[in-house]
Amino acid sequence: MAEEAENPNAEVAFTASPTAGLGVRAKGYRLVDLLFILGALGLVWGAWELKAHAGDSATQSAAIVKAVTESNNAIVQALKEQQAVAKESNAQTVRVLERLTRAQAEANCLLDPMMKNRADAREFCKRISGRDDR
Repeated sequence: MAEEAENPNAEVAFTASPTAGLGVRAKGYRLVDLLFILGALGLVWGAWELKAHAGDSATQSAAIVKAVTESNNAIVQALKEQQAVAKESNAQTVRVLERLTRAQAEANCLLDPMMKNRADAREFCKRISGRDDR
């Protein structure tokens, strides 16, 4: 450190491999100046990578949204088909229950003691129960 204070513009040398002779030499620069330059280059590179990552993220997000939307369309279509089948099934059930209710009303009418002596009891009970086919 004492040498640095005496000669701030001394030569800075860094050798990666003494046998291969690979290295870096810089005359007239202090080590701190070189570290600042390398740090600034690192920050620029990091900002560039973040910008590239943001662009990739936006593209991937759009692709994910599109895939989810397409898969949901299939689910919605299946649910619509299921709803149509359930609606038809419910309509059939309602018709069967209405016929059973009318048949039960006719049977109750025929079991009434007043109907035993009536000659047209069957037709009368059909008519009041709503099972008249006319």
